[in-house]
Amino acid sequence: YGIGVNADDFEWSDVPTRVLAIIAVLIGASLLSSLARLFLRQLTRRALNQALAGKGRLLTRLPRNHDVGGPDPRPGQRADAASQMLARIASLIITISALLVILRILELNPLVLVSSAGFLGAGVAIGGQALIKDWLTGLMVLLEDRYAVGDDVTVRVGGQDVSGRVETLTSAALRMRLTEGSTW
Repeated sequence: YGIGVNADDFEWSDVPTRVLAIIAVLIGASLLSSLARLFLRQLTRRALNQALAGKGRLLTRLPRNHDVGGPDPRPGQRADAASQMLARIASLIITISALLVILRILELNPLVLVSSAGFLGAGVAIGGQALIKDWLTGLMVLLEDRYAVGDDVTVRVGGQDVSGRVETLTSAALRMRLTEGSTW
């Protein structure tokens, strides 16, 4: 039939074994994603603590004019955002790998499925260029610490300048509250 399955070779006795194998792969992928998330969070926190102590290779930012005394929460926020971004990438890789293993368990040839969706993949790739560009720009904003939650900023959106206070900042999005109360 073109996808690697022959109806004459199908055995109903194999179904429970395959279902159990698929469940094991799904559970394993979920556990591996959770472990990757924990590991990456610990790794970024460790790098942050070393940078704050002056022992690491990372640089810390000088205090800003509106900073008040006490510990600065911004480095922790940046470390959390970076670890979440890395965890999402790791989860995506783990999910794709689990999908390939499941296709193999079902004796489906993933190459046939991928090649048959070539036009769809090309369309997604072209459309995803802007998303990846925005994501990389957001990542640079996070890593360079240009602005953070609570900062008053002016950004250019669609040719007009918009001023407001940053409420949420991630590698893919910025939400700010304008002075009149609306949210962008």
